[in-house]
Amino acid sequence: MNKLQQQTNLPLFEFIWVYLGLLTLISVGLLTAKIFTPLLSLIITTLLTALLFWKFQIKVELKDLRFDKYILLILLFAVVVRFGPWIYLEGGQDQGVYVMMSQQFERSGSLRFEDNLIDDLSSDLKSQYLSERGWFSLGFNLDKVSGELHTNFYPAHPALMSVAGFLFGDENRVVTLTLFGLLSIIAGYLLAYEITGKRLAGYITALFLATSPLHIYFSKFPTTEIMALAITLSTLYFIYKAYKDKTYVYLWISLLLINLFLYTRLTWVIALPFYLVLILCVLTFEKDKEKYKQWGVWGVGILLSFLVSTLFYYFNIKFLYTHFYSDIFKFIPDWLFYSLLFASPLVLYLLSTRYQALTSKVLKWVFEKRMVWLVTVLILILGFSAKHFYDMVFTDRFLGTRFDYFWGMARGGWVTLKDMALSSVVIYLTPFGILAYLLSLKSTNNPHKLLLTLFMLLYLGFNIVIVRYIPYHYYYARYQLSEIIPLLYVLISMYLVTLLPLKKWLFYLLLIPMLAYNIIYIPFLTQGPVGITPRIFNEIEERVGEDSILIYYNPTEWADNFFFAPLKYYYDFKSVNVENLESAIKYAQYFENQGRQVFVLSTVVLNDSRFLSTETLNFQKGFYANSLENNQPMHYIINDWQIPYCKYFIPEKFCSGAIPIKYHKASLDIYLYNYK
Repeated sequence: MNKLQQQTNLPLFEFIWVYLGLLTLISVGLLTAKIFTPLLSLIITTLLTALLFWKFQIKVELKDLRFDKYILLILLFAVVVRFGPWIYLEGGQDQGVYVMMSQQFERSGSLRFEDNLIDDLSSDLKSQYLSERGWFSLGFNLDKVSGELHTNFYPAHPALMSVAGFLFGDENRVVTLTLFGLLSIIAGYLLAYEITGKRLAGYITALFLATSPLHIYFSKFPTTEIMALAITLSTLYFIYKAYKDKTYVYLWISLLLINLFLYTRLTWVIALPFYLVLILCVLTFEKDKEKYKQWGVWGVGILLSFLVSTLFYYFNIKFLYTHFYSDIFKFIPDWLFYSLLFASPLVLYLLSTRYQALTSKVLKWVFEKRMVWLVTVLILILGFSAKHFYDMVFTDRFLGTRFDYFWGMARGGWVTLKDMALSSVVIYLTPFGILAYLLSLKSTNNPHKLLLTLFMLLYLGFNIVIVRYIPYHYYYARYQLSEIIPLLYVLISMYLVTLLPLKKWLFYLLLIPMLAYNIIYIPFLTQGPVGITPRIFNEIEERVGEDSILIYYNPTEWADNFFFAPLKYYYDFKSVNVENLESAIKYAQYFENQGRQVFVLSTVVLNDSRFLSTETLNFQKGFYANSLENNQPMHYIINDWQIPYCKYFIPEKFCSGAIPIKYHKASLDIYLYNYK
């Protein structure tokens, strides 16, 4: 307590994270209790933050000597190229579902919510509605026991988007992406600067992140990756700061951020070995009993946080619990996994006390032989990647799997190399970055760099050995954003600053091509439309009354998720998705007899006198696809309209590679009818 009270000044960057961390966790708690509102969450967070700062005598310090005009210029550039994040109003994929979740959180105040139409139906129609899944859009599920709707996605980011929507307006809720994009750049700068003591290392890291095509894309694309990255880099910085300066408030901020990450993405579980090794190293070499206790309590706090989040997912989002705990660790029985987890504090305690001498000797030996095992791990990763590629291209192992019928990769030939996860690392890091990282291995000459490398290698190994392929850019490339490419940027930046006084020519040979590649890539990210904008839904709102009924009828192969999901789950229209025209008429007659105004939205012309044509709306959706040539057509015709994807989605040889990206806009007429 005394140690905390001595830390009276907290810089603005740290304060922002304290407030954001508390705001998010309180929001998730309120959602779990089914009483969430953005205003209530803001009030509780503000009061709690004020109480904590008063209790521990902490003051916010606006002047921060860690920053200067150069980092501000980098951040200004970052804002410009990230301006206007996309509000992705479509169902079926994560980005759109997250945006709709944020609106549903605001509306229902809960992780689960009632269907907005089912109570208006007769028992006969209710049975039809459920059997035909008139509520269904990919990404939303119906609990057969409670009858509540829910999603299988993480709650933290959409909860923050709800707050942003409340503060800045519905269409500006995705401004959280810009915020986390900037926070991640600042955190990368601070991490490299703090470890090396050189601003230049921080500048280089910040420039790499600010110009990274992957980072820019996901600073505009509403999934969890950019938030996860900001949390990851900031957590690592706060841990290092706590150890180096013995400012324990940073230890507790890092624990707060670890909790925040647990409700943002469950891939945190891959980092468990890193945290176990980190705690073991600190406890083994820490002589001060009070410091030993601080770090020990912090380690127990991590374990408890992990277990609480596990219970949260088990009872509230069972799919994520099963997917990330049972699937990833399916080779370990559940009872054994949790037994080992519960036993870890005792094991760490014994290794750092009773067997401290032996543990110290082993850790020192590992550090001395770091080059041996680092090179060994990299060779194994490369070997696994080569083996997977061989199995995919030269054997029948993947024939009949989703890699075959969905991506067309099985027996796909050498061109499949572009879809390897390892190839994606090379693409985004560039060959110059790969060379810089390999050269930097020799400079892994302190425990902090080695631990950072361990963190990165855990995720790199998982991505390349388990995920293996990234056939659909950028959608799957995001798995390399949060913990791999940015950590490699940090490690490379640390190495580059050691080169400048010794081999200036090599410094520039490695740095300039990496930055140039990133900058040249940026225009490809802004050359066309992406996703669905609110335009058409705003037009529907102008024509359809609040209590009206909307029937969506789509006999084409156009995905219902694109259009129906925003109608029902973002704009809250009382709408039903019907399988055939007979069902549409049955719903229409029922609600007309109740005196309700009924509208039908159809993707085809309805030649029926009962449907009075009101307006033709032009629905537009942006797609992206790779192409060999700038003018190469990428269209697939379905019922007289064109999807600008490759035929059969994306199996064609040069369709799913990472660069260059060619954007297309597909349009479809949707006919609005009034039922009479």
